[in-house]
Amino acid sequence: MTRPAQGFRDFVAGFADPLARLAFLLSAGTELDSVDMTVSALASVRRRWHDVEATGAPEPLAVEALLLALPRLRRGATAAGDGSAGRGADRIDVAQPVALDVPAIDQLPDDERVLRATAWAAWKTLAPRQRAPLLLDDISVAARRLAGVDITQSSRSARRASVVADGAWRALREAMATDVQTHRWVASTGDEDFAALVRDTLREQAATTPKLIEPYPRVRQRVARTRLRAAGAVAASVIVLVAAGVVAVRVSAPTKGKVPLVSASALADSVSDRGPVVAWPTRGTAAHNSTVISKLKAAFLHAHPETTGQVQVLLVTDTSSYRLAYVTAKSPTGVLESWFYGPVGSNDLVEGVVQYGGGIDARTELLATGLADTQGHTQLVVLAPPGTRSMRLTTRATSAAPAKRSALRDVDGAAVESVPTGSIASLRLDARVGKTDVVSTDLPTLTLGPPFEGVAAPFEPLGASSLRAERGQPDSQVLAQAVYFTGLLAWQGGAPNGIQIKVLWGGTDAIQRRIVVVRMKDELSDSLLVSWHDPTDAPRQMTEAITDPSVPDAPLAFEYGYDDPRVAVLGAPGDSAAALSFQGRQVASAGLGRTGFASFPVTDPSWLTSPGLAVNLLGPAGNVLKTIPILVS
Repeated sequence: MTRPAQGFRDFVAGFADPLARLAFLLSAGTELDSVDMTVSALASVRRRWHDVEATGAPEPLAVEALLLALPRLRRGATAAGDGSAGRGADRIDVAQPVALDVPAIDQLPDDERVLRATAWAAWKTLAPRQRAPLLLDDISVAARRLAGVDITQSSRSARRASVVADGAWRALREAMATDVQTHRWVASTGDEDFAALVRDTLREQAATTPKLIEPYPRVRQRVARTRLRAAGAVAASVIVLVAAGVVAVRVSAPTKGKVPLVSASALADSVSDRGPVVAWPTRGTAAHNSTVISKLKAAFLHAHPETTGQVQVLLVTDTSSYRLAYVTAKSPTGVLESWFYGPVGSNDLVEGVVQYGGGIDARTELLATGLADTQGHTQLVVLAPPGTRSMRLTTRATSAAPAKRSALRDVDGAAVESVPTGSIASLRLDARVGKTDVVSTDLPTLTLGPPFEGVAAPFEPLGASSLRAERGQPDSQVLAQAVYFTGLLAWQGGAPNGIQIKVLWGGTDAIQRRIVVVRMKDELSDSLLVSWHDPTDAPRQMTEAITDPSVPDAPLAFEYGYDDPRVAVLGAPGDSAAALSFQGRQVASAGLGRTGFASFPVTDPSWLTSPGLAVNLLGPAGNVLKTIPILVS
């Protein structure tokens, strides 16, 4: 990890919690999401890290970004709410709150509790930008860590802030005065005591905000996605002209060494030492096959030259469908976790999926996942500490079906069992490790497939002529537009040779829009780029993050379009028809054609932000063979 990256990671680890508390006080009772606000503000600091190197103070940049993202204050308007939508702490992935030195409300006198409860209700009637100047006058009410953070005048006009603050104090008084229990106190209390009560209330509420878990991977993912969107916005404003083989727009980028490809959604904290990931032996039916183990280590090092630690083959075994192996090692950006597979008995296995994680705690953890090959043969694989005493599997065919429990047969803590493909809605694993009970729920299923074999992005529209689509016939102008986009992305990110691209499809949709679909992998992300021309012939594009590195190139469903949104599907070989489904109801169907492509209009744009939108792949009789999710921007 480079020094700036390490410095940013340390900053996120130390500042995410106090910034989240400030975001909560700004957003409670509104539709704003304090967790999302926090992640976005921290991501914006990463893009301005060169400023930090000059000032040495990233905290003001983060607070300023948080404030700049607040909705504009409309004249004479306030934001009221019931408090149910704005509290980011209600999201998943939170830990227990870290208490500040504020008396718990149940330890206060009755009248004080009433006053604070009313003050908090009044606070939530203020618009976020009305709250900002009150908080900035004593920002330590959110967290002590924020004390002394100086916000630049560019984002805080002193005169404007004073006017807004005066209005906010008046609004708070008026709101509390309407309550029969507190109106007399409000009328008889001076400004100083009134402000002290409000600030004590805010300190109390900030203390209840749970701490964010793993903020750094979230921020890194947001940096990658925002960078994609920013590049898309710039690229959309440039019309790429292709005529007689000459391209009017040209983007060049310096050549650098190859950068390893990393999935942003799985990026973990830095691991600096060079020892083994875990002190476990190699297990499985081929654990003593030195030939396959040496070949696995060589293939792993060839695929991942960034490896810093000892390469470990923790499992090599034959299953009922294929031979598989689990290989792991430390790297500067996390623990590499790689699954290899091949025919039963083969010594020549290929990497089927790789992820970045945080490693395994050998005392209390186990590794459990589902692995499915391209034919759908699924194996449940469990690696637990040697000496694990028992394992029990609980499955449900549907969410409403009764649970089915069975013992999982293991050999020295390693177990592999074939499970029915597509017939398990939920899976739970209970294991007894020494004297500790370990439970794993919602186990993931990864799809084993050949490694991503794209080509180095040419980064210049002129280089588009060298690219070939896997299916369909791309329009040369739209393809050049997509290549220009990847070049702009590389130029902004500073890692041109780290991007590989694959043109999955090109052609026209049902309303004759010329489209090119490209999959892109760089050091931070795995993304789908959809480029097209709208009815005015203006170039447009959207990017969708692919968070699971095992997602195949087909079948794949994605959104595109702005004013006229559509959902498209690229079927796998053999797929002949597909249907758009919303909340279990089929709303449209179409044949996939000879290139495996179909698109559907989205009659209600709210579907794209609601649960339940999916694509069904259909059999010859119209029966549903498989349901796949839809990537959205």
